[in-house]
Amino acid sequence: MQRPSDKRLSKSAYDWLRVSPLATVTTYAFLSAADLGDGICNVIPCSYRVDFYLSALIALLGSALWHLNLLKYINNKDSEFVRWHGLQAALIAGIRTLIPILFLIADFLFESGGFIFCISIPALLVVWMTATPWGNKQVDGDECKLATWLGEPISPPETWPAETPQQSYTQATETSSETKNAEEAIPLTDESLNTENPMTRL
Repeated sequence: MQRPSDKRLSKSAYDWLRVSPLATVTTYAFLSAADLGDGICNVIPCSYRVDFYLSALIALLGSALWHLNLLKYINNKDSEFVRWHGLQAALIAGIRTLIPILFLIADFLFESGGFIFCISIPALLVVWMTATPWGNKQVDGDECKLATWLGEPISPPETWPAETPQQSYTQATETSSETKNAEEAIPLTDESLNTENPMTRL
């Protein structure tokens, strides 16, 4: 069984960034509703306002754990190309986590009551819509911007084309024909070579 090509694996990392909001947003909503900040404020006295921001921060960090899924690309043992794109995808995931955290801190400092924090949503949408096409374009071009920015050489991806059903059928037919021809090509024995011609007896 052939392993997936380097390009296919690299694109899978960016495909995860495309679908991951289904998991992260759901987790954020669940953890926010759990109001875990209230438990902290029961131990360390704090105001309701601090309680809200603590709960939001815990929810953001907890939802970001889904991006640990990218470790399988970062730790890929077969391809340097896949590892670099795994790192780049993880960097994008980190940026997506950092954006709402920074907006949350700004909201806390300026006491905007959640207004500044909500502005992070369109910023996240922009990153979400552009990150996957940006990464896949690099994969198609056999490059990685992160490696380029760091001045690191990167090995070109290896391709492992999948065998099509037609190719399998053709190879099987050729093998069968060769076997049949080999069985039919029976060499002449010494006995058949020494057989006398009946006409020579006349």
